[in-house]
Amino acid sequence: SSGINAEYGDPKEFLEDACQITEIRDDIREECEKLGPTKKVIIFDRHPQGVVSVKFGTYEAADEAVKLFQGRWFGGKQIAAALWDGVTDYAIEETEGEREARLASWHKFIEDGGERENAV
Repeated sequence: SSGINAEYGDPKEFLEDACQITEIRDDIREECEKLGPTKKVIIFDRHPQGVVSVKFGTYEAADEAVKLFQGRWFGGKQIAAALWDGVTDYAIEETEGEREARLASWHKFIEDGGERENAV
């Protein structure tokens, strides 16, 4: 199997609406499955370049995905896509302050009855 990585946008948007992670992941999976078996889609939501990693069942599908995503526009930014080098780890651990802020936000969300501020 083979994988690609793509820089897609600003991860700060996830702080405002964490549901975007699932929506973006599902959209990417849907696009990638047109090319072949898609084993895994990971969004590194703490990475400053907004990295997405996709693992494919075949090298051919990964090659086609790079061609599909490279240079496309998403959320006002141009995507940079490349085959994964097999070594780079894009995960970034949250700091204690970030963790405390995330938990405080979650507690407020629960106290407010699960209502999002920008809900339709």
